[in-house]
Amino acid sequence: MNGLNSFSSADLVATIPEKWSTMMLEQKFPEFVLTNHVTDLSEEIVEGDIIHVPNIYTNTFTASTQSVEGAEVVLQSPTQVDILISVDIQKYIAFILADKTMSQVVKSFNLGEKYARMCKETLLQELETSLFGLYTSLTATPLGSTTLAIADLDFRSSIAYMEGLNFRKDNAVFMDNKVYFSQFIGLSKISPNYSANLNVIKTGLLADGVMNSQVKGVAYGIPVYTSTLVPAPVGVAKNLMLNKEAFAFGVKNRANGMVRVRTDYKLENMGMLTVADIIYGVGVLRPEAGVVINALNTATVA
Repeated sequence: MNGLNSFSSADLVATIPEKWSTMMLEQKFPEFVLTNHVTDLSEEIVEGDIIHVPNIYTNTFTASTQSVEGAEVVLQSPTQVDILISVDIQKYIAFILADKTMSQVVKSFNLGEKYARMCKETLLQELETSLFGLYTSLTATPLGSTTLAIADLDFRSSIAYMEGLNFRKDNAVFMDNKVYFSQFIGLSKISPNYSANLNVIKTGLLADGVMNSQVKGVAYGIPVYTSTLVPAPVGVAKNLMLNKEAFAFGVKNRANGMVRVRTDYKLENMGMLTVADIIYGVGVLRPEAGVVINALNTATVA
């Protein structure tokens, strides 16, 4: 018997099927840690497009001395400051899944649902990125180095700065993920959180109430979060020590969630139109309530 005459896969090509996996590889997104931390003013902007936040801390009272008994008191009237946050940025994603194409797609993939979720996460990332971009408005002199790894002294100096302005509560650090894992976690004073079940933030604002943000560690009592969205121009990570009142945002249409996802069958296109959109605005409430901690994000600490 000549074994060279046996059937090959090429001979049987007409009867060898191709199978589609039930698994679909989806896009990965960062955790929205900064959005969860800063001040949410969405309930203030059900109508209108500008949020006014009165500031009565810039111009303050000073104590007077009564040098002459019975003398008339000196009156004070510190001028208020009106802080404005415009909520007028609208971003959207739209797509149509045509009838013919959808009749051919495997139904178990739930393609429309998966694409809608991707649109929602992409738009939430726009909000998170906008908030991180506000670091340029912080008035404190940046700490750290543009040519070295982050140091323990940099972190302690950021705490001293915050407490020097009486910001002792609601402070957190938002660190570039490479800086945290390649540098900061190597410092002796950091207590890393290795458990997925501890120190998480549960919120109804994002991801429909699931636990979506996790503290990666605690240093000197300050929670540390990581994000791939921390700005890093020319390789210098702008890690942030921030108080909750440093930044704020507002999102319209919050009754339906931060991102609206709507569908409508379009007869003229013979397909299902999906549009996801978000209307939001971000702003700085207290420019002194945070400080940048620079670090070269390619450096390492053993």
